[in-house]
Amino acid sequence: MQADVGNVNHVPPLPYVLLSALVRRQANVSNISSVQSSSLPSPIILDPQAPPREYKLFRGSNSVFHLWTEWVFGLAGSPSVEALDRCWEARWRAGSEGMFYSHRRKVIKEIRQRVEDHVADH
Repeated sequence: MQADVGNVNHVPPLPYVLLSALVRRQANVSNISSVQSSSLPSPIILDPQAPPREYKLFRGSNSVFHLWTEWVFGLAGSPSVEALDRCWEARWRAGSEGMFYSHRRKVIKEIRQRVEDHVADH
């Protein structure tokens, strides 16, 4: 399912079961002790004392699933957008990246709100 993530006034129906499962999975990521550490990728280390890491949000898809994956888990070995925010707040968002980020953030907030309101379970 495709979403026009640039238009905040239009929030299309979301694949609710999938999204609520993703949100629940995010909450359970800490429960991965049964996974062998050798099968896990190397952790990404972000240093708040270092200059912000250069990162450009992916622009090749309007998929809600893709946006959620980038925001929460990161893409192709890159840190998640949430991790960049925790480490450097807005300092990592240079130039037009800040505006693109704010449009995407509104979609993420809507997903979380729908899950919280249990709209995503139906």
